[in-house]
Amino acid sequence: MAEAEEAEGQALRRDILAGLLADPDGGRGGAGFLDAFRQATFGVEEKTLESQLDNMVRAFHLAYRFCPRRECWGRAERIWPGRRAAAPACAAAAAAAAKTVTEWILEARRAAAADTRLLDALAAIVEAMAGFDPGASWPKALSGPVFDQILGGRDALRGSGARLTYYRRDLRVPGAVGRALAALADRLIATEMGGALEKTQGLFSLLEHYDRAYHRAARESGRFSFTDIQCLLAPDLAAGSGLSLSRERQAGRLFIDYRLDNRLDHWLLDEFQDTSDLQWSIFGNLVAELIQADPSGRTRSFFYVGDIKQSIYRWRGGNPALQPLLDSPFHVIQLHSRR
Repeated sequence: MAEAEEAEGQALRRDILAGLLADPDGGRGGAGFLDAFRQATFGVEEKTLESQLDNMVRAFHLAYRFCPRRECWGRAERIWPGRRAAAPACAAAAAAAAKTVTEWILEARRAAAADTRLLDALAAIVEAMAGFDPGASWPKALSGPVFDQILGGRDALRGSGARLTYYRRDLRVPGAVGRALAALADRLIATEMGGALEKTQGLFSLLEHYDRAYHRAARESGRFSFTDIQCLLAPDLAAGSGLSLSRERQAGRLFIDYRLDNRLDHWLLDEFQDTSDLQWSIFGNLVAELIQADPSGRTRSFFYVGDIKQSIYRWRGGNPALQPLLDSPFHVIQLHSRR
């Protein structure tokens, strides 16, 4: 059944994406959709357009449905509250910093003051950091123990007496050279993070286009996936422009809760370790209501079975950490097998 739903979902995704690409209205698809795709994949090696779109939508559409707010995607202030993302240093400043380090490397070569392999690695790292641009492929030079020391030791490099270790031998880095290396590393980080934030904003725009088309298709066909049903029933899920139980979302939710609570007295949930947070948000409050003393004297119960060591559906949202959380509010019976 899961395989059939996945195949059907893939076919639906491809139909929707094809429609978005063919839509001449830039406000709903077409040019606007392609612009969002280019922004989301800036610097990524070109592949088949349809395959890339399908993979991106499949990987991130549910995340969009959980949080369809633009201000939460690719915004530095959401990641680092109270701080602004550093802007990359200008090309002139990067060139000046690179010149400072390069001249020191040349002096060290002439004086035979360090292992030539270390100096070669430093020269390649400096060139790569100074020339790194948004969307560029990650240079091979920016890896290995020397680069790791520079990246992780930026604070020390800004001070005095910083050292780089190579094959257990230390090389003292002069203050001006250390500050230049730290500035180049800061520029590298700011450039890479800025590109990532920009691509995330593009991904949001792409998903926004897709989500509108997806829910339009769902309303027209009247067919919903298993995930759609969960999103419809989840009480705290931000609906965005998507589907809802009714125009009065909360009223529709309360009606379903009432029907379930009124009809079912005994609940049995198997394989509880594979329950997702989304699923628990749907019936967790019902379970809490279920185990309270009923004024009418009805006998009610909630029985669940699970083994967190057998959790194999984390890739589908299963959260084994939910099971221990039930120990406090509910009376839990621990069952152990006998050998």
